Amino acid sequence: MEGRRSAEHMTSHKEAPRQGESLGRKTVEVNGRVWSYLEYGNPKGIPILMLHGWQASPAGDIPLLRAFAGDNPKSHGFRILSEKKPESAKALAHNLEALKGKYRIIDPWQPGTELTKPLDNISYDAMADEVAAFQKALGIDSSIVFGSSGGGIIGTKLAARYPETVNMLVLQGTPTRKEDLQKERYKVIRALTKGPIPYILYSLHLAYPAFWLSGKLSREFRMSDKDSQKAMNQAFRTGDHKTSIELLREMSKNIEGDIKKVECPVIVVDGVDGQLVPFAKQKEAAGKFPTKVLAYKKEYAKPKGVKGVLLAVTEAFGKQGHTVVNISPEVLAVLIDKMSSKLLELTRPNESNEQAPGAEQ
Repeated sequence: MEGRRSAEHMTSHKEAPRQGESLGRKTVEVNGRVWSYLEYGNPKGIPILMLHGWQASPAGDIPLLRAFAGDNPKSHGFRILSEKKPESAKALAHNLEALKGKYRIIDPWQPGTELTKPLDNISYDAMADEVAAFQKALGIDSSIVFGSSGGGIIGTKLAARYPETVNMLVLQGTPTRKEDLQKERYKVIRALTKGPIPYILYSLHLAYPAFWLSGKLSREFRMSDKDSQKAMNQAFRTGDHKTSIELLREMSKNIEGDIKKVECPVIVVDGVDGQLVPFAKQKEAAGKFPTKVLAYKKEYAKPKGVKGVLLAVTEAFGKQGHTVVNISPEVLAVLIDKMSSKLLELTRPNESNEQAPGAEQ
């Protein structure tokens, strides 16, 4: 299949732009709707499709986009690492430099967010269908798909419904069922999406303050830098209310049926201090994929069965939670780069069945 042939392309480098170069905000028409998206890195590099979470935007992903492009945003996590383990920080910076020119990173404003009009039929399935069409409109056959939070639900459905479009699936902070969400936050979500209540709140312009207060009181929000907090607030203010309500309602539905259909290699990664989706729930989610999941030190698996990896971004980089995307983007970029290369090596057809070491937390 064309998508699988593209996996071989993942080992090659093309012409490189300047380090950390943003290729700017662009637009493309998809099924009669104009999508806006950010693009970073090398236009001829390995495609990475970023899918932001509910009530978020590509603006909040910029630190990670920069890191994948070989730049060092010198995040909170990187500064903590520099203080605790300066030699490790130097090694991390060196690994970031090696990413220069390797990837083409695409991050769209999804339908119903600030710069892309909402869908008429709103659901995670419909969003996955539109994302597949978006990727095709950009001339990309297949990509590494990085889904954060609710974006991971879309990514999982994309991999299940259009397997040829996803070379590898990376999930961060993604709930697979309502029990994965922190009970207190889930109660707030349910209260603000029940019956006609949310529509009344939106019509009176009260929904934004309610969501904003709920988010601001969370540790994840406080752990984010000011630019990321600003991006979150902007996303709350500008999101289409119907899209927000319908997608939040769907978060109470399990996606385990879609998980069973995912055949591509999978990486599950998150901060160890997550509140919205606790890391323990991420471990459970990783175990649901029909793949071998490497989760602990000294665990071994035959390459034939190795497809999934669970990685923890630990306290060595400071506190890490649901906003690990902008708290430690350098770590995420390097981990994903190295583990995606290893997974492709281990899952390549006709590979030797000799045992290979698992990934350490």
